[in-house]
Order: sequence, then structure tokens, then C-alpha cells
Amino acid sequence: MGSNINVFHQNARTAVVPRRAMGPTSTALTRGYAVCYDEDKTVTAGNEIQRRNFVEEPAIGNVGAFAGVLAYDYPSDEGRKTVEFYEPGAECEIYVDGAYAAGDLVSFKVDSVGSSTGQFGAYNGVPGRGSARLLQATTEAGYALAVLLDGPESGGTHYCQVASGAALSTTVIGLTQIKGDVTIGSAATYTLPSPSDPGVFKAFHLLSGLTTENFDITFTSAVGQSGLSLVALASAELDAADDFVSVRAVGPVDGVRWKLEENNGPTLA
Repeated sequence: MGSNINVFHQNARTAVVPRRAMGPTSTALTRGYAVCYDEDKTVTAGNEIQRRNFVEEPAIGNVGAFAGVLAYDYPSDEGRKTVEFYEPGAECEIYVDGAYAAGDLVSFKVDSVGSSTGQFGAYNGVPGRGSARLLQATTEAGYALAVLLDGPESGGTHYCQVASGAALSTTVIGLTQIKGDVTIGSAATYTLPSPSDPGVFKAFHLLSGLTTENFDITFTSAVGQSGLSLVALASAELDAADDFVSVRAVGPVDGVRWKLEENNGPTLA
């Protein structure tokens, strides 16, 4: 399929040209699922641009490099070298994880609890790369026509669970959606590192409450607002159902740092 030829694909409403890149051969890939560029790909020194020629399933380490949505099913095949995917801006079918209304925004997922990595689900609050606007309603998990949004990296939604006394491994941008509904004897923790670029967004949402102990977030280089003044923001404690906190990177005055954007429930310090 030549890249200079407009084609009408059965999964798209308008004429689009899927992009082609190298993809994993030992993993079966599903049409309508998200893929990200392999930012950790080992390449020859001086040829770092090659990383943008390799795509893979979404993972904690690559959510800031959304590539697009797979145009076809690809079975595990060591002889296969390339895959095709629709890029941001395209109208195509995506696989959603449940019921949604036409016009809803959804974001791609990294699922550390179940098996829905690559599907689209809970909107993470960033209308950019990795999010999509549905053009039709769904009543259950399955395919829906959507527009892939462009703009800043959304970072997707990481669905995960905390464990007693353990440091959570999660994404540094986008939404961390914590399952909760668990008893932990000592606090679960996460330290959010300093942001690298102004404008990036990070949010934490506890879906169901925790019993006995909290989920404690430590912010690196963060501020909140008190009246007209900025004040240091060191931490947030989440323990109740629907606790939510979000920050956005601001700068470069005084360096790039996180600034509190919304807090609904968590105790801040």
C-alpha cells in the first residue's frame, strides 16, 4: 500500500492512509486497539529516530508516545515485520471497554489489573494524543467509530491497584485510576517526579475506598494556591471512594513544577 495513495478502509468513514511501522512479532495485536512508539527501543548511536519506526502495546513507560490505533488484526507471527495504524486526526473504529454515548471522550488504557490494555475507556482529562471523541453510542464493550484527537500527549489511563506498604508503579502523566476496595495494613505510596515539560497533566482517582490505611502521594516540586499566593504542596492522602487530585506542570518561571489544579476529597499537606 503506497503512502502516496488515498485508500478507503472498511474501518474508516473518510479516506485515510494508515501509517506503517515495525511491530512486535511475538504478540498478537487487535484491530481498534491503541499502540505507542517504543521509546525504549535499543538503536544504533546516532539513529535514535529509529524509535519512531517501532510500535508496541501501551505500557507504563511509553504512554507519552501515543502512535495510533491498529487498522487490522495481527496474529503472533515471527515472519511479520510491519503493522498499520491510524494516526491522530483520523476517523476510525476503536475498541471501547463498555457503554458510552455519542460525543463522549475516551482515552487509551494500560490495565495492570485486568486484560484491557490498548482498549479505550475512562477519559483522562486531556483532549490530545491518546484520547478520542466517539461518533456513535455503545451499549457494551466493542467497536465504535471515533475521531482520534491530536494535540499534547494525554498519557492515557492507567488502571491499577495499590498494595499494603508498597510503592505504586504508575505513569508520570495522564490518569492513574486505582481500583481500591481493599484493606491495607500500611500506607501504599507513590512519589511523583518533577515534570519535564510545561503543560503536562497528572491525575489520581481512587474508585473505591481503602480500609485501615491510605494511598499517600508525595509531590516533587509542586505548589498549591492559597488566596493570591502560591504555597508549597508536599503530599496528598487518598482513602475514600472517588477521591481525586490533579496537577499540571507550569513554568519556566522558577523552573518547571507541578501546580494543583483540582482536589476533591484528598487531604493535602
